[in-house]
Amino acid sequence: MNRKNKKQNRSKGFTPFEIARPKGPSGAPARARFQTGFTLVELLVVIAVIGLLASVMLVSLNSARINARDSRRIADINQLYKALEFYYDDNQGLMPECDDVGYTGGCDLLDFGSPGSRIDSSLDGQFVPFLAPYLNGQNLKDPLNTYSPYHFYLYSPNSVFPPGSGNKYIFLLLTFLENINHPALKNCIDLAGFPFPGACLIGDRQP
Repeated sequence: MNRKNKKQNRSKGFTPFEIARPKGPSGAPARARFQTGFTLVELLVVIAVIGLLASVMLVSLNSARINARDSRRIADINQLYKALEFYYDDNQGLMPECDDVGYTGGCDLLDFGSPGSRIDSSLDGQFVPFLAPYLNGQNLKDPLNTYSPYHFYLYSPNSVFPPGSGNKYIFLLLTFLENINHPALKNCIDLAGFPFPGACLIGDRQP
């Protein structure tokens, strides 16, 4: 800078200065370089840990969903049980009845056809229409709504399960739980010889 400019800058209270930068081999100012990153082994370890955590989370999530569906099933058949009790009291000790193919005396919520009568018949039907006044309009069905709906059985005290035809005095509600080790199964009726794991039977009424 010339003296004139220096005087002007001093009069404004500003003193210019320059910062010296180190120069590279070519004479140009060198730039600072920082080398960062992961090695291949570190990346593989991170990926493996993420995969393991994701697997654990998926297993836990699936288990939680199964338990939630099973809890829903148990709550539903307990509600159906109460509705059947109300029906029993309001109909002079009679139970709604319908027959299912292959299991005389039983019916489920997914059958199509006319509602069964209160006498032994060959109709496939639903028992829920009889219970509508006691269910507040709820449409109770299995959460997955696949192979295993809720079942309602009426059978003679001296008959074996599945029930046979004849006089029917006892009712049972049946559902299947996905978790065959569910603690609620301990509170379900255990019928000797019932072949399916996870079966939960609730209710025992003999007029």
